[in-house]
Amino acid sequence: MVEERYKAFKNADGAQPMDAAKGVQRIVDVVKGEWLAAGREMPLTLYLGSDVVGQVRERAERTLEELRVWEDMGTGLET
Repeated sequence: MVEERYKAFKNADGAQPMDAAKGVQRIVDVVKGEWLAAGREMPLTLYLGSDVVGQVRERAERTLEELRVWEDMGTGLET
């Protein structure tokens, strides 16, 4: 299992669609509260890369849709 994960990470190294230097600069900006991060509260998770942002958005939309469908099952349980 470890070998498989190592191989996957090794194959992905350098193949990311994001410019690593820009990603690092965004992290620094968030930590320092500068540039696009100025005036914002530090996030619990910082999603970097358009591909990641798209995947997270898609997952959140699926979760919200599931909540809409099942909300009546999860509410009204208070005594």
